[in-house]
Amino acid sequence: FFPRTSGFWELESEDIWFAGQRGNALKASSVATRSPERKGIATDIEQPADTDPATSIINYIGNDYVAIEKDTNGLMRLQVLPVDAIASATELRFADILGQKSLKVYLNAREEVVAELKKAGGILIATEDLQKSFGLVRHNGHWILIGRVNFQKDGELGEVDFDLQVVPPANLISYDRLALSWHSIKNRVPDALDGFTSPNGDIALVRTKGKLNIYAIFAEQLAKKPLAEIDLLEETTIIMIEWATGSY
Repeated sequence: FFPRTSGFWELESEDIWFAGQRGNALKASSVATRSPERKGIATDIEQPADTDPATSIINYIGNDYVAIEKDTNGLMRLQVLPVDAIASATELRFADILGQKSLKVYLNAREEVVAELKKAGGILIATEDLQKSFGLVRHNGHWILIGRVNFQKDGELGEVDFDLQVVPPANLISYDRLALSWHSIKNRVPDALDGFTSPNGDIALVRTKGKLNIYAIFAEQLAKKPLAEIDLLEETTIIMIEWATGSY
């Protein structure tokens, strides 16, 4: 479940089977318009014969966009999709969201990676549009824009990600503020992997390898002991950060 200006929506993953291989398809719909008899568990559907089965791994969900990593037979591509057209898998181009000025930063950073790959004997995997290979990941308590170059070397598929020194715009990331510094979080919780704070700055949630710890914040510092701890599987990742305020 995730919030939008039109109310709460639901994003589901449906299993797809084709030629004995498993993939998935994403779909999103408004909770308000969902029929009462609709089941909450996705059902298996047939995969179209002209496409390869692929698995979409969600890295980020925002109000209007979803960033995914798409695995097609070991080829790992990054994509950003609009929520309103997620079923059609309409990939957004970098300039569509970030503009032409930021596009230069993206292309320059990509060229540096490509040059290093070629020196190391890597063969680039052709893509129909270079601008579609970008996404979002968590790093030190913030969402970070990254680009990706897919390549092949010695018969093996690979990918190289590169950070983009571009601040994600508000239409992509609605809330990405820490009420205290990442350094102060690490001082209190040395094994912290991620952290996020409430809009009014009174609590923080800090993720470690196996737990999500909830702390009170006093004078821009975490309390000495957590208010609560939630056990997490080690492979758990953060894909959405939303806070209920006002009428929500």
